[in-house]
Amino acid sequence: MKHFKLLLITLLLVACSKGDYDFEKKFDHSVSRVNHATLPGSNNFNKGLLTYYLPQNIGVLESNNISSVLISDHVKIFMGVNVSTVMSAKERELALSKEDFVVMKNFDLEGRTDTKKGMVYIEELSVNNYLIYILVDDVFFLSSTRRSQITYTTEKMLQIAKSLDVDKTAIVAEFSNKETFSYEKEIIELFSDSIPEEGMIKDIIIEEAGD
Repeated sequence: MKHFKLLLITLLLVACSKGDYDFEKKFDHSVSRVNHATLPGSNNFNKGLLTYYLPQNIGVLESNNISSVLISDHVKIFMGVNVSTVMSAKERELALSKEDFVVMKNFDLEGRTDTKKGMVYIEELSVNNYLIYILVDDVFFLSSTRRSQITYTTEKMLQIAKSLDVDKTAIVAEFSNKETFSYEKEIIELFSDSIPEEGMIKDIIIEEAGD
């Protein structure tokens, strides 16, 4: 009986803390903080197809000319150019409702020379396990993390996204004479061992790569 009471109290505490956590407000605050922050002094990553600033506390685990696996405070962040979007001017509509995510919204990010349009999806996979997907300037960021690390992780993603400069002309020249399947295979293999099997965000990545 004692164990049952302890379990009941724990469940009530989890339910209360979840209800008090405003995901959208936290994300809006992160966007505001990053928009008002200055960029690092040097552009230390130039892949040819895109350039970006990487904060000093973010490391690189794996990388190729269109994708990188980053790490910050033991949290992995995945970044990749959405080649399919760059190669096609057609807009995609995701057949998903806002109710499927704890956050699903558009936002503006002040870049080096202009305002960038972004989209964020935060999906609850299980208790205290969330998947973050941010798309800015045809580059997507993906990470799986605990709730306590969502704000930290999203701000790191946004800091990099703020500095992005994607050379779409170079991307078209690089991929126009190639089958995009090589890109799809490359990016899926890079992320396949790390993207959780659960959830809809993984379906978005695979679906976009297949278009």
